Amino acid sequence: MNPFLITTRFFRTPLVGRCVISLPLIVQCSNSSFHTNSLLKQQTRLCSTTNNLNVNPSVERVDEMVSLLKETRDGKERRVYLIGTVHVSKASSLQVTDVINSVIPQEVVVELCNKRYEKIEKDLNAKSIFDPSPSTNSSFQSVIQEFFEVLMKGGSVKNIIQMLLRRFYNAFRVLGIVPGLEFYAAISASRTHSAKLILGDQNVDTTMSNLASNIVAIISDVFKNMKNYSVVDKTHELLAKAVFQNNKEEFEKLIEMMKTRQKTSEMSNSMKKISPTLHKAMVGDRDIVLTRSLIDTTSEKVVAVVGAGHMDG
Repeated sequence: MNPFLITTRFFRTPLVGRCVISLPLIVQCSNSSFHTNSLLKQQTRLCSTTNNLNVNPSVERVDEMVSLLKETRDGKERRVYLIGTVHVSKASSLQVTDVINSVIPQEVVVELCNKRYEKIEKDLNAKSIFDPSPSTNSSFQSVIQEFFEVLMKGGSVKNIIQMLLRRFYNAFRVLGIVPGLEFYAAISASRTHSAKLILGDQNVDTTMSNLASNIVAIISDVFKNMKNYSVVDKTHELLAKAVFQNNKEEFEKLIEMMKTRQKTSEMSNSMKKISPTLHKAMVGDRDIVLTRSLIDTTSEKVVAVVGAGHMDG
């Protein structure tokens, strides 16, 4: 898949007037025409009229994980710096800070919803995010124990998924790595430069509900397709080994080796082949919301911070 898929789909077709898009699924358009193939494939049309406007789009690859999107809107050039990150990469957070400090944008879009943002705010105020506790038991036995505890308490599928994801990210905290550190960096840098912070992601509860309501289809997909496709290669095995051995230095080295658009695209495509339903819930549906949020920006200089897996969507 073209690593610039999101950028070419964004600005290749005419954007007429101003497209005002609300976060709910209702779309309001005023003299606007904006189509993207990815959204059409998911039977979603953001705006549609037939007016014309002189738009001169271009895309520049600034860095392996940074693209510069340019367009002319209302006679003014807009620049959107799209940063693809790995949520467990410290280097990603440093890059986010560097780009925002260099660009000094008026708006910063982050792959967060209100609920996730509030948690980050709480962590920042308590300064707990920068001092992860290594004392939490992250053993496989403790995960199984908590799994059955959730079941015994009448927990739903959604509760179980949330528990497993929390455990997954906790494994990195035990290693001394802060998941999502790039979002803390983006929030801090946006405040430094008085930029408007835009929470561009789908509500996390909606994502969890979509996963839970489709769990049967997801499991069916995995059992049917896992034998034909694999997302696990030698590097993934070494990553898992580094986590279990609490080898932070080796883990960080491997993560940086994998932080390429090609690797990200390969992993995303493998997920889609193994379970289209899982990919849609975790990536596809959120791509639509993130796309709307990015379209809705109005400033001349914007920085968008999203997981590398969303860059193609």
